[in-house]
Amino acid sequence: MTEMDETDAADMAAEILVGIVACGVLAGESDGEVKDEEVEALVTIVAGFLEGLGWQGSHDEIRAATGDIAQEISDTGAAEYLTGLPALLSDHDQRRIGCMVAAAVVGADGEVDRAEATTYAEICTVLGFSVDEATEIWDEVMNSGAADEDDDDDEPDDDDDVEPGDDDEDVERDPDAD
Repeated sequence: MTEMDETDAADMAAEILVGIVACGVLAGESDGEVKDEEVEALVTIVAGFLEGLGWQGSHDEIRAATGDIAQEISDTGAAEYLTGLPALLSDHDQRRIGCMVAAAVVGADGEVDRAEATTYAEICTVLGFSVDEATEIWDEVMNSGAADEDDDDDEPDDDDDVEPGDDDEDVERDPDAD
């Protein structure tokens, strides 16, 4: 691989990473508050991705980069940034990973509210997935334990019932959850 090819590959990997992190940030911010569990889920996922590429940085570096992307989203506007995701995640596998990251971040704190489920569905739709495909990805992530690692019991949480495609009247929001 030539130096130019290596630079192109590094630029493409950085763009993909920005897209994946953006999916997580958009999902985490959807309820108006990014909780510590959501940040840690995103950092852990990104660290795993980078370590798979041979990167040996720290979680603090990832947190800083995540903060930079969150600021960029804030400056641009979440809706506009959302529409740009397909340009950052250009193939089906990358887009699926983006949806998986969004689901893991949304479920990281064990609470999934309407805004989070809606944002997750919007991310998946923008990335070209049907409601059925988004639900399949959601179920895969939620059943893997990646989204709610601190949940020690085997019983489903009340919040786990909120999925993309649910009608508002089918989901009761717990007023005490805020």
